[in-house]
Amino acid sequence: MQTKQISTKAELINYTDIAKCIADLDGDELAVPRLFAELRRQRNDLEQVVRQVHVITDSEGMPDNLRTQFIRAGATIHKSNGLRTEALTTVKALRLAEQFDVVTLVVADAGYLPLIREMKYMGARVELHAMPSADPALFPAADEVVGLYPPGAPLPVANNRRAA
Repeated sequence: MQTKQISTKAELINYTDIAKCIADLDGDELAVPRLFAELRRQRNDLEQVVRQVHVITDSEGMPDNLRTQFIRAGATIHKSNGLRTEALTTVKALRLAEQFDVVTLVVADAGYLPLIREMKYMGARVELHAMPSADPALFPAADEVVGLYPPGAPLPVANNRRAA
């Protein structure tokens, strides 16, 4: 019997990036429970214990129904309060990379490429959960890329490291 490797995991979601992607998908509404189910799908050889979930929003926040769903799912919501969400996402991601084996990012902008590289340099494994409108420039930098929303949607560019 093969034993599973156990690693700690944190999830970081830039809601502002996700909201733009969802709008591109003809206004589909984000289903938070389905999002977390996809983020937490386990691979056979690795058991990841999720310790923290963080959601970054801009100063506008998010609709109350989504805020409630994220909080019920155990997420901590951080408002950028005048700062750009990218700055707060970067700071939070670097802190998580120091504390966890795996950091899952749900972002869409290629501006996060240096962040992904730095997190890997720090020793964290980086999983990128991408939406169809995510910038494909991010994909080669991540340890693993998973097409996230809608489930089963093809990624803009094929990636041989994509999860099944």
